[in-house]
Amino acid sequence: MNNKILVCIFTCSTFFAGCAVNNQTFNGTIINISGDKNTELLIDSFVTSIDSTLLQPNAIEHMGEVQDMCLSDSNAYILDKANSIWKFNLNTGFQEKKIKKTGHGHGEYINPTSICVDHDNVYVLDFQGCSIMVYDKNLDYKNRIRLEFPSIDFAKVPDGFLLCNMNPTKNLKRIVHINEKGSVINSFLSMEMKEESMMTDRIFSKDDNGSVFFAEPASNIIYKWENGDVLPVYSVEFGKATNEKNASKVNPLHGNMHIRSFVTSQYVITLYLSEFVLTNVYNYQKATSVSGPVNTRLRHPFFPIAYYNGALYGIYDIQNDNKNMILIKYNIRPE
Repeated sequence: MNNKILVCIFTCSTFFAGCAVNNQTFNGTIINISGDKNTELLIDSFVTSIDSTLLQPNAIEHMGEVQDMCLSDSNAYILDKANSIWKFNLNTGFQEKKIKKTGHGHGEYINPTSICVDHDNVYVLDFQGCSIMVYDKNLDYKNRIRLEFPSIDFAKVPDGFLLCNMNPTKNLKRIVHINEKGSVINSFLSMEMKEESMMTDRIFSKDDNGSVFFAEPASNIIYKWENGDVLPVYSVEFGKATNEKNASKVNPLHGNMHIRSFVTSQYVITLYLSEFVLTNVYNYQKATSVSGPVNTRLRHPFFPIAYYNGALYGIYDIQNDNKNMILIKYNIRPE
């Protein structure tokens, strides 16, 4: 994906309205994005400070391109595209452990695509192996949870997991709720899937209270998991195209496409594609919204992959050699 910067700001209005979502009335908050492309979005408008930590693998280790990351206490758990799982100390940046156990045997995985954590365990989703691998927080293998369908992303909920089903049917829809033994409890949302329209394989995130939010692939609706059901709470609506000349190259819907959203205690922060990757920051307490390329004053583009304990996190390859990786922490501005 092209992460080049296109200078842009939008004037946005947010209001409550009714529209159809899966044949039901949507009464959530609509975030309207429209405007010109003249001014960048300053990081200071929603971030108080930026911290960085140099990740330091052991001398003989090299990290592959980052696939996913989760955080717990003072540790970062990173899944790379070389099928390795890493544990780093957030305070020192030192590697504490690395595992890579590919195969079809006991405790082995084939193609891990997502990682998450709770108070006791680290969970790794094996897409090709149709399973969830369970580890303790030191990455020692505990057990495997078998799945009845292929899934590319997931989230831990108190009574099990939510998963994005890549092969939805009438009886097993897009979002699947399973218990901790892998049995299906319920499924929700659409059955259709257009893989060519997927802009990311990450759809789930958690807020500061541990509530799960997600958007279906190529969908503008942001849902919240609550009391065993999916509730549409936000709709990211694009107004007049900011790049009408190139709109057909990206998406028929005004040239814009929702990539991923993070919900914090103050904001809904949405990354979307509009020829380039741009960011929308919606303050839901003040009902204000601005968009554009984020000026971080760093050499790295603003492209977070995780949210934890009041901060967004991104990982960047300093020298494009997978040897010098830096973890950037964007401390979100409080209320």
